[in-house]
Amino acid sequence: GEFLFSDIRLASGSNELYVVALDKAKNASGPSGTLRVFLDQIPPELTIDSPSQGQVFSGQANKNIQISGKSEPEVSVKVNNRALVVDEEGKFEGSLSLADGEQEIKVVVTDQAGNITEQVIKVIFNP
Repeated sequence: GEFLFSDIRLASGSNELYVVALDKAKNASGPSGTLRVFLDQIPPELTIDSPSQGQVFSGQANKNIQISGKSEPEVSVKVNNRALVVDEEGKFEGSLSLADGEQEIKVVVTDQAGNITEQVIKVIFNP
């Protein structure tokens, strides 16, 4: 037959799930195969090394800036919706072209469980 469980509470971290069936006479089957499930509800850490909040850039030579920081290994990092490569230590860097005036740089980090950390940095570019 088929069965459905809808109210299973998982502990944070590693969980092992298996099923034992009981018939009407309370005879138990052997356990099913074990399914390992990892519950992660903690958003990833995010540190932005460069640029700093409110940093002012000027001159055409500084129109393209480097953004760098660190999170956790095996996360995805997007800067203004553009994916950056994350190394095995969680470090990332990339370049970004600035428009004139004040603008926001949005950094979004997503871990494998779908937890998200987001930071917004405002910078200013004076031509």
